[in-house]
Order: sequence, then C-alpha cells, then structure tokens
Amino acid sequence: MYKTANEIVYNKDGFSSEEKDLLDFVITSSNRNSYDKFEGNVEELMVVTGNVMPSFVAKVALHCKKHLRNRPMVHALSASLAVSGAPWLSEFYKNVCDNPSDISEIISFYFYKMNNGSNTPIIHPMKRAFRELLENYNGSFLEDFLMEDRVISLQRLIVLFHPTASHINGRLYNEVMDKNTPIRSGKDSIEFKSETVNDIKIWDGMI
Repeated sequence: MYKTANEIVYNKDGFSSEEKDLLDFVITSSNRNSYDKFEGNVEELMVVTGNVMPSFVAKVALHCKKHLRNRPMVHALSASLAVSGAPWLSEFYKNVCDNPSDISEIISFYFYKMNNGSNTPIIHPMKRAFRELLENYNGSFLEDFLMEDRVISLQRLIVLFHPTASHINGRLYNEVMDKNTPIRSGKDSIEFKSETVNDIKIWDGMI
C-alpha cells in the first residue's frame, strides 16, 4: 500500500506529486470546520496517505499539530498510519498525543470512520503507546479529561488499554471505574474548530 523511497520521484520543490496530493488534501480538508464533516473524505484520506511513505504522513501530522493546530487532521492522519505497520508507530503516537482527548479522538476515528466499529482489533503499537501514556498521566491532570459525554470516554480508554494504576493516578482511575457509567456505542458528535489554511507555503521547513 505505502510506497518505498525508491518509488518516489521528487519535484523541484522537494515533494513528489503524491506528497503534494496529500498536502493539498490536508489544506482543503483543514478549511472544513468540524470533525464530523471529515467523514466523507475518509476514503480519499486512505488513498493519499497510501501513496506516500508512512514517515511522510507522520511528518505531516506533527507539522499540523505544531503549526496548524488542526486537531481533527492530526487525529485522522494518526489513525490512518495504523495500517502501515511502521516500526516507529508507538513513539509517534506518544509524540502526537498531549492528553487523553487526543487518544480518544484517534481511537474514535480508527474505530468508526476507518473501520466498522469498536470490534476492530487495535494494533499493538497503539496499545503500547496509549497504555504507557495513560499510565504516566497524573490524576489531577486526568480530572479534566473524563470525557463522560463521549463514546470513547476515559473509562472506555481504561477498559481498552488496561493501564497499570500508580500512586500518581490510582485514586482517579479507581473512581472512574467505580462509576456505573454505561459504555456507550456509536459515533462521537464532538466538533473541533480548525484554523483556516490557504497557502502551500505552510509546509516550508517541514522536510
């Protein structure tokens, strides 16, 4: 599915035509303001990410996070990488997620937009990365990310990834799991606002 370095031909700007297609897709999609509106472009997303090397997709995702502050696109690109099998995926997921909300949105995209629901197996690099992140979050920090109104709540993340509780988060995790909150099914309806993007020059310095 993904191309190798030997299969890519670069233009004078330093990007291959396939890479340019991905960048154009990101710019176009970034101008749509809500998370839900991205749903119609999942098939195109998988095509444009599958035509380039996984490392390039990862660079674009991290660039979007740092310079565009476009969370929906970061989550979508991150989820799309799950099919790549790249050996560095665990480290990538740990770098791209700042809080449990990021984990929740990546998993939501992976489950409900890329696949057929929550019965989809979670790849091992995701499991390792998200478990480690959840184990290292402080309880007071986690209190802001209970996400009880979402399909993938903090409680659901604990069920999915089985983080080992410690002195920094054990009390909070126990309280979350003691709640009789039903595990919801279906798609999230949360919307995240993105900044408008108009110029391909935003990619200067990425490579």
